Amino acid sequence: VQHMPRKFKVSVSGCETDCGASGIHDLGLIATEKNGQKGFIVNGGGGTGGIPIAAVRLLDFVVEENVPAVLESLIRLHQRYSNRINRNAARIKFLIKRFGEEKFRTLFEEEFERMRILPQRPWTPLDWRDPDESPEPVSPGGVVSQHDGRSAVVVNPSLGLFTSEQMEALADIAEQNGAEEFRITRDQNFIFMGLPRDAAEAVKKAVRALGFGVEERPGDVANVIACPGTTTCRIGITNSQNFGHELASLALDYEAKPEVSLMISGCQNGCGLHHVADFGFRGMGKKIDGRNAPHYQIYVGGNPRNLGDIGLSGPIVVARYAPEALNILMREYAENRKEGESVRQWSEQLGKQGLSDVLAQVLEKATADTENIYLDWGEREVYEPPAPAKSECAATFAVDDLLMDLADDSLIGFDRALFGEQSEEGRIFGHEGIYYAARRLLVRQGDVREDLSHDEILHTVRGSYADNPQVLAALDKVIEAENTAANGGGNGALGSFREALAVWIDTAADLMEKPFEKSLFDASALEDSSGSVMDMIRNQQRGA
Repeated sequence: VQHMPRKFKVSVSGCETDCGASGIHDLGLIATEKNGQKGFIVNGGGGTGGIPIAAVRLLDFVVEENVPAVLESLIRLHQRYSNRINRNAARIKFLIKRFGEEKFRTLFEEEFERMRILPQRPWTPLDWRDPDESPEPVSPGGVVSQHDGRSAVVVNPSLGLFTSEQMEALADIAEQNGAEEFRITRDQNFIFMGLPRDAAEAVKKAVRALGFGVEERPGDVANVIACPGTTTCRIGITNSQNFGHELASLALDYEAKPEVSLMISGCQNGCGLHHVADFGFRGMGKKIDGRNAPHYQIYVGGNPRNLGDIGLSGPIVVARYAPEALNILMREYAENRKEGESVRQWSEQLGKQGLSDVLAQVLEKATADTENIYLDWGEREVYEPPAPAKSECAATFAVDDLLMDLADDSLIGFDRALFGEQSEEGRIFGHEGIYYAARRLLVRQGDVREDLSHDEILHTVRGSYADNPQVLAALDKVIEAENTAANGGGNGALGSFREALAVWIDTAADLMEKPFEKSLFDASALEDSSGSVMDMIRNQQRGA
């Protein structure tokens, strides 16, 4: 997994409340029970960022022993199909966009059936229990009774911010009151875990004295999440943290929905999860009368626990008037929603134009002579968008390192198949190993094309290494062994194929370690026969 096209995020929820927000992760597991057996619901392919896509249901139920096969299946699809040229499009969610939900689900199911019959590492059984309550619509807050007889206390630092002195004080409180664990959460809170029941009140009092909130009832502590924005992030566009502080009072004691969620991201990457909030805000820069001004696009009705509930994108408002816009939206929802209607249902009834109509008086204020319109929240200087910067999406990528790992993985997969007496799977892994080792040899000569078929790759290798008897002999032997195994040669033939594959992979690896001969470099593969690359090579040949 060191050379996956890009990151792979996993969430695990211990019950169907789905506090882990499986809908926005590459892989989301939700603990459940079916016909008296414990296991997991499997969702996959979710993600936010510039193009938010909700996860799809991959399996309604899987036993815990098959979780490694689930993970391996998705990672293999990621390795096989995700984009290695444009890392902005190199997440599992783009495979869903590329293939469609049904095709992607089929690809997963086929891969899962392959992996499920192969040997996996020994599985340590999980600890399960029978719940005595139904799943809740939101994560619990305040003092929570643990199922083991102890207590937990959820602490709400505003936007997850705290000083080093406060952190030390929190650690002291945990130790003094017998807490077993001290955790942070995905929604920027702390949790004291494993407290004696009689210690909960003392912990509440102590953390409130530090200035942190502890919920007594839903809505008496603001549920606001914000990324750092321009305070520390090199790709931040707006000061999302200062904006979050401005919104906090609006989230208190909101009778229409006490647990209302407000989430803010300082750019399109969505680290503040604005796509899945009741009311979300995405920072951006726009010009008014030729001058840059901070803005927010509003999203309404998101929910990370309901698959498909990505917030409806609404109007773009000037940052200075975004709190007013939120106040209007919350008032409209409270006054005009139908009985039992969620924020999402209400926003879907309005639609994009309806949301714009509701906010018309705010949108009309965006004129060049408006006071403070060019200032971001908490800033004294006139707003200027940050200089362009690369995020982790644009990290460099080593092609040969990937091919080396994939070739080795094919050999390991072959061994797993042989151990599990899965002959056909072994031949498939062997076929892949031949391909990856051959591609390494072409990369050595500057040929990084990815559109060549298996046969074209081998044909090109033969031509490129016609004067290297070691390469040709290893290639001939592995192809002969593959053909023999495919024609019913039995377990002995499979063993010979495996050994020939190992020799072929080692031959490629050995050659890759040797000093490169510039005369063998295929400049045409770079379409640069007279450009800077060839000039560099010629200068090196001359000793320049």
